Amino acid sequence: MILENDLRLISSFTDGTSFNRNRLPGEKMSIHAQVPRESTLDWFYELISRFPAKDRRELKACELVPIFLQAGTWDRYQLQKSLRRIRIHITDPAPYLKTATKPLKRYLDRLDAGELDPRIGVAIRNTIRRNAAFRMVYDSPMARFQRIHKWYRLSRGSVLFDSDFDEPEPIDLTPFEINRRLFSIENLARGISESEAVFAEPLAAFQKDENGCFDLSALPVGLPFQLLKGLSESHAFDKGDSLMIRWIGGERDKAINLVKNPGLWFLQPTPRKLFEVDSAERIEVQAADVACGIVRRYLAFSDGIMRLAEMFDFIQMNGVQLKEIVNRKSQLLLTGSDSQ
Repeated sequence: MILENDLRLISSFTDGTSFNRNRLPGEKMSIHAQVPRESTLDWFYELISRFPAKDRRELKACELVPIFLQAGTWDRYQLQKSLRRIRIHITDPAPYLKTATKPLKRYLDRLDAGELDPRIGVAIRNTIRRNAAFRMVYDSPMARFQRIHKWYRLSRGSVLFDSDFDEPEPIDLTPFEINRRLFSIENLARGISESEAVFAEPLAAFQKDENGCFDLSALPVGLPFQLLKGLSESHAFDKGDSLMIRWIGGERDKAINLVKNPGLWFLQPTPRKLFEVDSAERIEVQAADVACGIVRRYLAFSDGIMRLAEMFDFIQMNGVQLKEIVNRKSQLLLTGSDSQ
């Protein structure tokens, strides 16, 4: 039971879905949409008003997304004016699995040719999934926050050498373990993209320059308090996975312990709870579900990445803004055409 006072303190509402673009087992993308409390939901109410049924039941993405896609160019442009404020977080395991497969590809080829014992094949595939999982963790919001905070402290002279820096607690992967040596890639992808909602605000405090690098010298002196404030915010998630929410809360606590100053405890905010809410009771969670559905449909298009980068102000995949990915591809194409 969530009290009304708690609801007023919740800063964002998050829901998610999955998408298997490559139709291969274990390679499902995890998509989460985060609806900030201050964002307007005009686009969502407009889609509801166009739905033929007028009952009060909860409308799902499968019912409202077709209405969005069938809208005219001008209508869709008007809907996107408020839709673009939704934050989208995507974790795609496919690139990590592809990278982890390359060193072992010759053994997989021999396995397919029947030259190796099938039991060796099981060990090889488990190694690939384990290596992919560690690469995904490296790009997770928790790991990114730890690295950037370390660079910030080194740039400020808080510590002089890497050896003087207190290493943070390792990220807990227990919820994703199938056994001691194997992780569920899909569950890990879901946990990483869902946790982005908690770390998005603190990570946004570290601004990048025009070269895509973090300009640590321009950060304010009071940055630690800004980070603590962002980490301490309350967030709500769609009901159904208490274990995942507890894991996200635990990783957030580690980040808070990394930043806080014990000597100034009286000036530091108290971390607020992470809640599970029933989507039938909160319109924001329903809007997040529909936003996920829109992203999922666009990812199926050949130019979906470029269209999504234009549609949302904040949309990232594997910790990188889609706008940066599109710009890199454009630069590579221009470089290739100039060289020719």
